Amino acid sequence: MLLDVVVLAGGLGGEESLGDATGVPCVDVEPTAWPVVLRAAHEVGAWLDWLGGVDDGGGTGTTRVVALLQTEDEDVLVRTRVTDGGELPSVREVFEGADWHERETAEMLGVRFAGGDARPLLLPAGTTPPPLRRTTALERRLTTECPGAREGGRRRARIPGVNREWEPR
Repeated sequence: MLLDVVVLAGGLGGEESLGDATGVPCVDVEPTAWPVVLRAAHEVGAWLDWLGGVDDGGGTGTTRVVALLQTEDEDVLVRTRVTDGGELPSVREVFEGADWHERETAEMLGVRFAGGDARPLLLPAGTTPPPLRRTTALERRLTTECPGAREGGRRRARIPGVNREWEPR
């Protein structure tokens, strides 16, 4: 029932927007449908288990925001994409617990939530770009001796967790 409500509320035309994440149905919606879909799910008794995001990377300039909605019988992932510098409507009026998740997503990935929590973020002022963006260089990894270095203090040929373009030349 939850999946049907999410698909109908999202105004989706059919199976083309459905995917599967290890047994959990995934529904992709437009950013404008985000609050509508989550409100419809709440009205049929769903709760928000988790909301977060991931940088799509690869130069796409988008972040995928994901909400895991649950009922006693069903789990559904609702996903949308927000362009860099874009904004998504907040769902904190629908799910009170969304407030914390939205703050974390805003702080770590740079996604803004319209109507969301107005308190200042928790990272030190001037922390840019957001730390979980794939374009953020992991400077500590570049400057700290690798615990897996070979004898003689030489680094591995490739530093784990560091994109090639960030490596010292």
